[in-house]
Amino acid sequence: MAPTLIAAYILWMNAVDRVDQLRSTNPTRRREKRLGVSMFTWMMDVAILNAYTLIKTTRPSAVEVLSTRKFKPRIAYILTSNEKQNKRRREVEAKSSHRDT
Repeated sequence: MAPTLIAAYILWMNAVDRVDQLRSTNPTRRREKRLGVSMFTWMMDVAILNAYTLIKTTRPSAVEVLSTRKFKPRIAYILTSNEKQNKRRREVEAKSSHRDT
């Protein structure tokens, strides 16, 4: 019974160690004073690593070129590009409405 438990512990601890290793290379976290922000950045890091692992598993050829360090900014760009376009559009509309008046 004990060897099975030890083997399971070692198996899962290796996974935890790997996640910690990947997070430490390029963390999102900064020095936050609020616990909620710290938890959010931790969850964001883990979600990004999970997404990277899924892509790496399902599309190995796509990941050969892409490292986790390059994957993270791409995710940020994809998540924010639509809002950036909307913001630019609102700014242009605001400038044109000021000119019309």
